[in-house]
Amino acid sequence: MKTVIKIALIVLAVALIGFVVWHFVSKDETANVGPVAKTEYVKQVADRAEKVIQNVDDYSQVKMNFTDLENEIMAEKANGTRSEEEIKNALEFAIFYFAPKVIKQANEHFSGSEWSSEEVRDFKETAKHLLDYHVIEDSAANQAGLNKVITVADHYAAARQLASSSPACGSADQVRAIMSKANAYKNEDPLKNCTQLCSDLDAVVTRAVNNYGASVAAKLNAYANQLSGEVDNRQDLFTQAKNIYSQFHSLGRSNSAVETAWRRVDSAY
Repeated sequence: MKTVIKIALIVLAVALIGFVVWHFVSKDETANVGPVAKTEYVKQVADRAEKVIQNVDDYSQVKMNFTDLENEIMAEKANGTRSEEEIKNALEFAIFYFAPKVIKQANEHFSGSEWSSEEVRDFKETAKHLLDYHVIEDSAANQAGLNKVITVADHYAAARQLASSSPACGSADQVRAIMSKANAYKNEDPLKNCTQLCSDLDAVVTRAVNNYGASVAAKLNAYANQLSGEVDNRQDLFTQAKNIYSQFHSLGRSNSAVETAWRRVDSAY
């Protein structure tokens, strides 16, 4: 009886160890499970990929080497000299070694204060190209890293689009929405590293404030003109003008046209 219990405990312990290993290897995004060469051809591709991709430091050279190897693999596919399984296996090795280089290069770029929109787009296109082969499902770190590159590139593009706009805001709430979006991008990691982007986001907020300010100033000047004449509802007009001015003032941003118009209203009242 004791022997049976002892064996059962050993089996349970082995099962638990197996589960822990499976859980952390298969779920951990830092894990990379390398492919296994299934044929001699794939072994040759793997050896070459290790030599011309993994063991090369210069990213531009690595990218050219990967493209050359990728083209050769796809030529084998087009010629029908290799099976679909061999082609997929060969691509696994090329991408397994190239993906970390892309991720590292992109992250180094994102950590800098100067970003190139062209390079950011290229990182995204390269990452998408590698993921589209669907051969790195077992390489969690590569998959997570490439998806992160795409996410950063998408957010950067959206932030750049906002930064280059000139919002025609018709209310203080609309200006606050622009402020909120701009501040969110400015505080997002790693977008906050890009000094030019942050400066341009500040500028779009200023444009939003000034565009709203122009409409507020026009309304205040119209009230000032009315108050300068003989009107029965002077108090109501002044109250309406003051509400418009207060809404702009609540933004905490100054605008000379608004202040000038408000002085006209105050003087006319």
